[in-house]
Amino acid sequence: MTLNRTKCTNIVKNVIANVESAETINNLRHLPFLVLVDESTDITDHKFMCALVRYMSPTTGRVRTELLELISLDATDCSAEKIYNAFKNCLVSKSIPLTNILGLASDGANVMVGKNNSFFSHLTNDVPLAILMRCLCHSSALVAGKACEKLPRGPEELLRSIATYCSGSAKRCSQLTEMQEYFHMERKKILKLASTRWLSMHQCVSRILEYWVVLISYFRVAVVEDKLLGAENILRSMENSYTKAYLLFF
Repeated sequence: MTLNRTKCTNIVKNVIANVESAETINNLRHLPFLVLVDESTDITDHKFMCALVRYMSPTTGRVRTELLELISLDATDCSAEKIYNAFKNCLVSKSIPLTNILGLASDGANVMVGKNNSFFSHLTNDVPLAILMRCLCHSSALVAGKACEKLPRGPEELLRSIATYCSGSAKRCSQLTEMQEYFHMERKKILKLASTRWLSMHQCVSRILEYWVVLISYFRVAVVEDKLLGAENILRSMENSYTKAYLLFF
């Protein structure tokens, strides 16, 4: 059986989604569950809060994680009280009792898990015994970030400089690919370090160390051919033995 895009979309949105949503809501009315929430902004710059629920299915006996709703938020006022009220109104509109909530899983943002005025503090006013489960990835990223602040800035700046230089033009990307092929290395891109990508430091460092010999040879050629200060600074940093030692420590 084949379906066109329009028909398939309508079946998913107007039939399957309604049935699945009704089953989830009915289960949440009678079962304890955990709430997982996170804020996000889509490509149209609309603010949403994704509300997931986790509970044990009464029919299969297995733990299920399902989407409850994408709750629209007012982007001009995303205070903890406003966010919690939007979530609470969502549950009330579906006749899901707040007392069925066992706990909250969220990232470590103050607006979500702060001690005095946060989503969780408002939740505990209605559900005093609710527990909090912080995001392990977010917590680990904060710990790793604080630890990296004690190290010299040079190695981290090198990661950013290499990624910026190599991705700056199609010509440089092609030259890097040729150098990888010369050393019989698998073709891989140089990863960009981003603070919003938790724990991305490890992946970036691993990729640089994996192609260390390739990159040194690449920048030795670049210094001669391109005659750019950026390439000279990168090569000087890479030829410093302390730089690689710090990256291995990372």
